[in-house]
Amino acid sequence: MRTMPGNDILQLKLFKDNRSVVLFMTSFFLIMGSQLLVSVIPEFMLVFNVNESSAGLIISFFTLPPIFLSPFIGKYAGIYGRKIFMVSGTLLFGIAGLIPAVLEPSFKILLIFRLLQGIGFAAAMPLTITLIGDLYESSEEVAAQGFRVFFIGMGGFIFPIVGSSLAAVKWNYPFFSYLIAIPFAYFIWTYLPDFNREEVDTDKSGIWQGLKLLHNPALFMVLMAGLIRFFLAFSIRVYLPFFIINKFGSSLVMGGILVGLMAITISIVSFQAGLIAEKLGMIKPVIMGFSVFAFFNIILPFSPSIFFVFILTLLLGLGDGFLVPFQKSLVTQNVSKEIRATVVSFNSSMQAIGKTISPVTGLIVIKFGLNWAFWSMALVALVPLIYFILNRELYNIMRRD
Repeated sequence: MRTMPGNDILQLKLFKDNRSVVLFMTSFFLIMGSQLLVSVIPEFMLVFNVNESSAGLIISFFTLPPIFLSPFIGKYAGIYGRKIFMVSGTLLFGIAGLIPAVLEPSFKILLIFRLLQGIGFAAAMPLTITLIGDLYESSEEVAAQGFRVFFIGMGGFIFPIVGSSLAAVKWNYPFFSYLIAIPFAYFIWTYLPDFNREEVDTDKSGIWQGLKLLHNPALFMVLMAGLIRFFLAFSIRVYLPFFIINKFGSSLVMGGILVGLMAITISIVSFQAGLIAEKLGMIKPVIMGFSVFAFFNIILPFSPSIFFVFILTLLLGLGDGFLVPFQKSLVTQNVSKEIRATVVSFNSSMQAIGKTISPVTGLIVIKFGLNWAFWSMALVALVPLIYFILNRELYNIMRRD
């Protein structure tokens, strides 16, 4: 068994490796696709004279392509190489994001560019996870996935503030920020290795091979864990501000602060993923993460003060920071290199589905109220929690084929 390096040495090694730094920074800037504009929705409503639901399509049109395209991109990335898809996806992401800043298009044309930008995101973002799995193993891979989540979490805190600040000057100014993603296509091409036809058995890299793996209940539940986590996280980000406004008369700004606090906490914990893996292994952090999701949603409706909600939100960020990098590592570490891109793309599709179906929580709010919405989310969190508790030994014997 390979000896795990100390956490400080491991962190230094990863940050001195140009390959990992490029992957971390690419993930950081790609997260702008949704996070930069999520706080600008009210401004879009005024500029284009549309209602809140229609303005939300600016986010939905971006998140839609990964659901359908990720498995196909995973297949062909396994055949023709990860790098070409990452480079072309990052270029499309940056260019399609920048054009609305220059043209100031109509609402319908803006949606077309957002759809194109979502296609670029679908081509590039899942492969950052895949390449980390290709480049590193064991504690190095877990730590690298954790650092990637750290950078994404920082983006989740920074970019809504940047977007809303730029939109306060003019609605199209946030789109200029996407220009910064374009140079990373060059860095990807220059610094990242490729895993091409010579290294990948193309007979094993297809979508059907990936679908066959879904018959493995252990792997299927890892993928479902990603879907459930994104469903819960996005639902909480939407309805936590409503909760504190309705119960405590807080401002929408305070809701944004709580969401940002959660993102920062996730980042800090994920940064220590390598050390956590060394101390706890792979499954305990996932169990802890879903335990915290269940606890948060059960207790939140009983909160006596905004300070109590503040503490609960810190705890939720802690639990989510445990969950996110380890769920991704369970995907990458338990499939072979030949089909890793395909399976990671399935994972990305599942996560995109989780984001897309999160408005279902709103139906519960309308029918039964906010409290029952949170309690329903607690029941959802209990499903993977119970499964992983009962089947933890199964993951101790999973091996790459």
